[in-house]
Formats: sequence, C-alpha cells, structure tokens
Amino acid sequence: MIYQICDMPIVEDFIKIDFEELETISIPCLNSDFHLLSKEPMKIQSSLNGGTEFPDFLYPFHVPLFSEKLYQRIQPLLQPNIFVSDVKIVSAATKEQQLYQIVLPMLIDCVNFEKSRFKPIWEEKICVHENLIGNAVLFKLAGVSNHGIFFREPLKEILASPEFRGYEIFEV
Repeated sequence: MIYQICDMPIVEDFIKIDFEELETISIPCLNSDFHLLSKEPMKIQSSLNGGTEFPDFLYPFHVPLFSEKLYQRIQPLLQPNIFVSDVKIVSAATKEQQLYQIVLPMLIDCVNFEKSRFKPIWEEKICVHENLIGNAVLFKLAGVSNHGIFFREPLKEILASPEFRGYEIFEV
C-alpha cells in the first residue's frame, strides 16, 4: 500500500512558517534538487499568525519538516538516498525552540497514468507502479502536480501512532 502524509495547516494551535523563512529552499525542495540544498543547519522563526504548538510534521512551501522525535523513529527505515538537514524552529510567540529535520526524498517516476484519474487542475486518484519504487519507503512522485510526500507500509505503523500529531495520512 502507498500512503500520503499531509500537514494540517488550518489547525490554529500549531505553529506556521512564513514563506520568507523558506524562500531559498522551497523550489529545490519542490523538485528534490539535493545539490541546491546545504547540509548546514538552519534556524527559522515561526509566524506570529500561527499557534504555539509544534506538530510532528510540517510541509510549508514544499519543505518537509519532521520533528526530531518522529525523525528518530523513522530514520532506521529510510533508504540512504534521502537528503536530511537540521532546522531549528523558534516560536515567534514563546521563543521556545524545537529541532526538526528536512527529510527530502527523491522524485520517483512511478505513476500509473493508465489507472490514475485526472481533473484539469489536480489528480483525483493517483495509482502507482509499486514495482518502480524499488526499496524506497519515503518518496515524491515525478510527473504530476501533487508534490506531496508518499510512503509505504513499513512507515505506516510509526506514522499512524497516536504519540505523533499534526498531520493526516491518506491511502493512495
């Protein structure tokens, strides 16, 4: 089975990140251009328009941010060709700091266009050729406008755990 993880940007309790904080890495993350990203740790500030709670997953402007706690749980299952870099997020309201990781998987050309259904602006139903994914457990889809983060069964048990919050999981 293939799943997609989505953050919950409309939940008012959770911090939000302004575009200006991630402007330089948004497009490289969108395209999984690892060579355009630095491994140097970043420090960013949350928006004053958001809440004060730190969710375990954020996906602002195509930058996949996993909390340190969640990253430590999924890291042993990840394939080696994933870009990882530290990001410290500082709450604009409370000045509390939390460590996150950019966990950016590569794009995989695995969409089954014959079985997928498309509307003019979005994909209604995406089907994936699982045999084209190889050993990847975390990945992005090449060739479609859905730039989300997708994962396979080995990660589902961890990501579906009630100890983590701030995101939703959808079966593809």
